[in-house]
Amino acid sequence: MAAKFAIGEAIGFGWEIVKKRFWFLIGLLVLVALVHIGTELISALVEYYSPLATLILGLVFFVVTTVVHLGTLKITLLLVDDKPASYGELFKYFNLFIRYAVASILYALIVLGGFILLIVPGIIWAIRFQFFGYFIVDKETSIIDSLKKSAHVTHGAKWTLFVFEMALILLNIVGFFCLFVGLLVTIPISMIAYAYIYRKLQLLAQA
Repeated sequence: MAAKFAIGEAIGFGWEIVKKRFWFLIGLLVLVALVHIGTELISALVEYYSPLATLILGLVFFVVTTVVHLGTLKITLLLVDDKPASYGELFKYFNLFIRYAVASILYALIVLGGFILLIVPGIIWAIRFQFFGYFIVDKETSIIDSLKKSAHVTHGAKWTLFVFEMALILLNIVGFFCLFVGLLVTIPISMIAYAYIYRKLQLLAQA
């Protein structure tokens, strides 16, 4: 049975959460931005003194930013589930780094292979396996299972997911042209909407 969900419902849900937790989400964006900017600045400064130190720091910072990404996914899921969420989640998932990193490489190779096969399969596979990170941080699934479960929940929903992602791109373009300030609203809406869709697809797959 084809999985169905309402795109407007997901974006509307994201907007409601943003209204309720606006300053918390702004703080989240600021913290994530500071982590990325800070790591880039430190790497740029160290590069002038020691290539070896730059390489080592680069690896360390890659781990940190990846873990922060996983923490961000977890926070959006907690908000969707109406559970307490804190910034501490950003640095809790170092144990999942290798699993997520390997799964990301496999995902990239799958999508690349699809693009080599005349582009369209790449788009389809990118949509099909895109929720692997959510499964890893939410259910701590294995590398292969995270990809399999993503493929399962997106079955029959790929076209709707494609339209959903195009809608979010347009939403963020509008946010960008609102003097950049709009992005402080549209980015959190997009983050919450993605987590909402992940939860919705799980429920639909179990029905």
